[in-house]
Amino acid sequence: MARPPTIRDEDLFEAVHAVARERGAAATTAEIAARAGVSEGTLFHRFKTKNQLFIEALLQMPDPAWVDELPAQVGRGDLFEHLVEVGLRVIEHIHAWMPLSMVAASAPESAGFHHRLARADSPKSRFERKIGAYFEAELRAGRIVAPDSVVVSRTFLGALHSYVFDEFQMRMNQQLPMPPRVFVTGLVSMLRRGLAPGATSR
Repeated sequence: MARPPTIRDEDLFEAVHAVARERGAAATTAEIAARAGVSEGTLFHRFKTKNQLFIEALLQMPDPAWVDELPAQVGRGDLFEHLVEVGLRVIEHIHAWMPLSMVAASAPESAGFHHRLARADSPKSRFERKIGAYFEAELRAGRIVAPDSVVVSRTFLGALHSYVFDEFQMRMNQQLPMPPRVFVTGLVSMLRRGLAPGATSR
């Protein structure tokens, strides 16, 4: 009898992330197992439920490489053109973890999930901290004007998170969402009038 294939948890989580990006919360363990090249039995040998698999996949999600490249972009090029590209990448990242979060939060065994997600070392906290540090660096460089970079960062991320959530809802109702670039360009244009040096309130 052939020995069943072995696979690292990291590779299983990578399969979860890939299928969730394509299928959202409708991703099935059969699809995940097929992507990983293992049987569903292998999944359930390590994780008792789909919910537990999604919880662990979310909490072990690596930071996207581009977010660690942001410090090198501070003070360079057109800030607001760069923010459009950052915003589009943030949307892609939220697309990857939001389906996992939606499934994880609805699980009976998710009692400690939100506490773990809020920890300083969680992927969500790390990501938000790095985006916040980028805005803080641009503020110190004099390229934006704002009372507090945290407010700017949370406004930016909050708007993008809301966009992705609404997009999920619209697709479920077979409605066509606003294209990501249109939304992000509009958001950045709105912020630009309030953040650009020399801007005045009306």
